[in-house]
Amino acid sequence: MSVFTSVSRKQLETYLATTDVGELVSFAGTSEGIDNTNYFVTTHRGDYVLTLFEHTPDNELPYILGLTSFLSQQGLPCAVPQPHHDGAVINILAGRPAVLVNRLPGASIMEPAPDHCAAVGSTLGKLHLAGLGYGPQRHNTLGLEWMREGFETLKPRISSQVADLLAQEVNMLLSRPLDGLPVGIIHADLFRDNVLFDNNALSGVVDFNYACHGALLIDLAIAFNDWCLTSRGTPEKPRAEALLKGYHQIRPLSDCEIPAWPAALRFGALRFWISRLLSTHFPQTGEILKNKNPEEFQTIVTHHQQSESLLLELLKNSLALTR
Repeated sequence: MSVFTSVSRKQLETYLATTDVGELVSFAGTSEGIDNTNYFVTTHRGDYVLTLFEHTPDNELPYILGLTSFLSQQGLPCAVPQPHHDGAVINILAGRPAVLVNRLPGASIMEPAPDHCAAVGSTLGKLHLAGLGYGPQRHNTLGLEWMREGFETLKPRISSQVADLLAQEVNMLLSRPLDGLPVGIIHADLFRDNVLFDNNALSGVVDFNYACHGALLIDLAIAFNDWCLTSRGTPEKPRAEALLKGYHQIRPLSDCEIPAWPAALRFGALRFWISRLLSTHFPQTGEILKNKNPEEFQTIVTHHQQSESLLLELLKNSLALTR
């Protein structure tokens, strides 16, 4: 979440007047995330989050908002869009498509313990199973072809060392396509700042901006890369075992997914390394911004490249704990 588009109090009051959330008390921009403008909004009836979509195509917004409503109905802790008087949940504010959702309780845990990781794993497993019942589909626009194009865009801006490592990873994934794996709805960005805990209980999953139809294993790998690794890019065994065990107990991994695990981890790491490099070398402008360090994922990519057998062994040992 960030602030790229400023909203005045008068503009927000006019926007809220077409809803039933009550009169505005206060609002403030937030710097979390990197894609959309977000404000925390308090009215006399409750707390909400206002999102102004900066880049998501208008025709994809119903998919995202319908998904969060659907998952909430299935018992997942997801925010629900607040409708306007005409029944629409999307309206224009400051020239951007805007949505108001209920603010979920809790806060992000940036230093997670194994219990937090276990809750993330089981919640992701529940999300994947629930998502099988969601009819609409959205193509994953941040797949391997996007990575290849992003690498070509970055080439003039990055060192030869970074370019060589990126090229190795892109070529590896081209030679080891992750085809034939179980697919469904994936969150695609289940980082620590997109999960809320209230009194150590998982209370919210937020930011479905990248949600799409894709390989479920890659979604698990994306979560693993953020929740289970040290600053050196190495797995912290208790957290890793807890997340993998928690997931596997809800949605057991199939025989074809297990050998694909190292490549899925490298896919997930490369996707976020490239996106962070693009944000660094081609920054957006905004009132409140929080860009994330691409070197974190360079470290992860380097470790995964050198440690495939250890990562696979860790997965197998973690799954054995569920028997």
